[in-house]
Amino acid sequence: MAPYNQQKLIKLLGKEAQMQVFGEYVYTVFDVADFFGVKVASVNAWINHGELRAGKVGRTWWIRGSAINDFVKAREAGQAARVEARNGQS
Repeated sequence: MAPYNQQKLIKLLGKEAQMQVFGEYVYTVFDVADFFGVKVASVNAWINHGELRAGKVGRTWWIRGSAINDFVKAREAGQAARVEARNGQS
């Protein structure tokens, strides 16, 4: 899975999901859950476990586009490491 750039995120999430903070697009847990095809509880778990960086303002978590890219890269690296470990054990 290739890292997602900001334009691809905007295209997939739609214009209504766009909000900029200091020049960077931010998304809610609902936006991210829709994007990845998972439940909101999964996104909240990623945030609570420190896998996905987010900031809370009031009652809403906001996730920067760069945090989503970092999350995807970390997941890719973890998958590659598991495949290498499996191949090394065979």
